Amino acid sequence: MIDLLRRAGYPYATPGEFYASAIRFFTVYLVAGAITAGILAVLGLGVAAPFLAAGFIYMGLTRPYANLRTLAKKRAEACAIICWLAWRTRIAPGCRAGVQESMRAASLIGGRSVI
Repeated sequence: MIDLLRRAGYPYATPGEFYASAIRFFTVYLVAGAITAGILAVLGLGVAAPFLAAGFIYMGLTRPYANLRTLAKKRAEACAIICWLAWRTRIAPGCRAGVQESMRAASLIGGRSVI
């Protein structure tokens, strides 16, 4: 399972490393939210403090998953471009490969064969 995740572009060595990273993100955002809420309370803006702290907590909870989505999107775009270029060169004039063979070769670029 871990090998499949690594081949798919998963940036962490194990899922536990992802959770450790998520806890670090959450802790940083929690501390930043608490400090900002404390400063607002000292300045007399205590009404806004819980809302700002809630925003920081929300960002801390969603940030690790947003990073994974961004990495997956970049990898998918890169694989699409590489596969398109490989497919395009395989069906270029003078190449004896057919369309089906070109699609099979392009699908092998990302790891496993899809076709």
